[in-house]
Amino acid sequence: TEETGLVSVLVIWSGGGPTLIRWEQGDLATAVRIREGRILSLLRTASGKVFLAYLPEEKTRDLVAAELGSPAHLASHSPLRTAEDIAKARAEIRAQGISSNAGESDAGIAGLGAPIFGADGEVVMAIAVIGVLGIAGLDHDGPAAKALRATAQDVSRALGGAALPTQTDAA
Repeated sequence: TEETGLVSVLVIWSGGGPTLIRWEQGDLATAVRIREGRILSLLRTASGKVFLAYLPEEKTRDLVAAELGSPAHLASHSPLRTAEDIAKARAEIRAQGISSNAGESDAGIAGLGAPIFGADGEVVMAIAVIGVLGIAGLDHDGPAAKALRATAQDVSRALGGAALPTQTDAA
């Protein structure tokens, strides 16, 4: 939040799905308030998509099926409509090490999410930055994405987990 000026959130996986446990308000002209304890969409939020990509499919299967048929999902702008869409999104998120949301959950709100790994190599949290769609500069190669990846790697290492290679590490 200090580096990007954007809202930052930490999300864990709970029995109900991606659950927000902490948020920090950014320096946005528009206030973005997210209630801690809120269960987030697996298919329409950047944080949810982190878990979609990195958890075993058997852990997410029932929630994916429920969300795909939900009125909220059907009314959304989510590009994830079929099993093929979801498989493609999983692969893209894993390849890029970052997920995104562009107004899919809440109109006018965009976000980027990154995984945090524990010592066992499993995803334990998602960290995300959130801003106003079209204003926040949330492309996958921008400053916010670079700061998000670096923070996720730092936290993963602090937890004894391996970090994903960054795009500069891979080059």
